[in-house]
Amino acid sequence: MGSVLNSSKTPVLTTDGNHDVKNNGVKQYNARFGPTQYSFEYGGVTFAFVDSSNQDINATQINWMRGVFADASRKVIVTHVPCYDPIDGNHTLDAASCDRIENFALQENVDAVLSGHVHTFNDLRINNTDFVITGGAGGSLSAGTYHYVIVNVTAGPFSINKVNIVWNQTAPTYITVFGNGRTVNLTLEDLLVLTQVEGYSSFENQYGNVGGKGNYSGVEISQLLALIGGITDGKILRITATDGYYETFGYGNVYPNATWLGLQGKMILALECNGLSIPTWQDGPRLAMLPQDGRYSNSDCQLTSYPNQGYSLNPSGGARWVRNVNSISVEG
Repeated sequence: MGSVLNSSKTPVLTTDGNHDVKNNGVKQYNARFGPTQYSFEYGGVTFAFVDSSNQDINATQINWMRGVFADASRKVIVTHVPCYDPIDGNHTLDAASCDRIENFALQENVDAVLSGHVHTFNDLRINNTDFVITGGAGGSLSAGTYHYVIVNVTAGPFSINKVNIVWNQTAPTYITVFGNGRTVNLTLEDLLVLTQVEGYSSFENQYGNVGGKGNYSGVEISQLLALIGGITDGKILRITATDGYYETFGYGNVYPNATWLGLQGKMILALECNGLSIPTWQDGPRLAMLPQDGRYSNSDCQLTSYPNQGYSLNPSGGARWVRNVNSISVEG
């Protein structure tokens, strides 16, 4: 990663986020990208990159920025977690940290506070400060379209422009289901003529946040596996995405007993969400669980994961919901 960034003709500067530091990832971040907090001056603008990966900014960091900006004429703060969330208000710094950075930015006449974390674009101008959320980079968007943001430094206020990205949908043209010596390729049209099941669901991520809320429609995984002879106890089901990400499951996930059905619900390959179909719905085809209470929690994930699968590898219900599925295989 370092060699790729170093070869870029455009300088690439980063700030760490909550996913970068989980599982002691800060050591890997330091090795690949450098320090998590630093500053520099360029073109008459002083930049302070502030570590908010733990979703807080403390008084020591505020004092550090005060020293960084002591003789600066134009000032920009770059950090991961914002103090505003235009979607549901939940994905922000803690209340005390929000007060600290907002008060500091307004008192010190900071030109802009650039952040990410929330998967949308937002530009909130208060007095002379732009509080900008640049948006998700590759993750599912909470609102809007995939984009990048251009910030132009002028003599007056910064100009901040969101540029939408025109992209080709990554959903595969067909799903390959294979195992037991058989292979079946199914187009979207093939999948839609199979029996569809519907249900409201959502998932919990590692940090306890609930995402993926929606009404899902799709085909039960058990119906797809029936095309290749099913799966027997002791074999492994692998669900793989177009980008190579995969999750593994067992017999009980495909054919849940009464207990697992209550915790996990039916396991489906979702083709629609909230009335949106592929390619408008950009996460599909997507693996989804339809538990009775409408939420596949981390606890549900733990109780319905086989050893060396699911929760034991990544304690997150949401990690099981593979997006852009392109293959389903029975192994072992």
